[in-house]
Amino acid sequence: MGLGKAILKIILIPIALVLILVIGTFLFFKLRQSRKREKKELEQFQPPPISHWGAPPQALASPMHHPPPAIYTPNRYGDIEHGRA
Repeated sequence: MGLGKAILKIILIPIALVLILVIGTFLFFKLRQSRKREKKELEQFQPPPISHWGAPPQALASPMHHPPPAIYTPNRYGDIEHGRA
C-alpha cells in the first residue's frame, strides 16, 4: 500500500499542478483579450452630435417644459431684519 500511495502522489500532484497552471493561464489570456477589446471599443466610440442630446423642438415649445416665472421682491429680507414687514 505504501508504494501505491507514493505512486499516486508522484503522478497526481504534478497533474494537478499542471491543470492549475493551464487553467490560470487560460483565464489570464481570456481576461486580457476582453480588456483589450473593451479598450478598443472605447477608443472607437464617438458620441452623437450635441444637437441630438437636447429635447426635440416640439417639446421645447410646449408650456409643460417651462416653469412659471419666479417672483422676486427686492429687499424683502432687509425689511424683515429691520422690523418693517
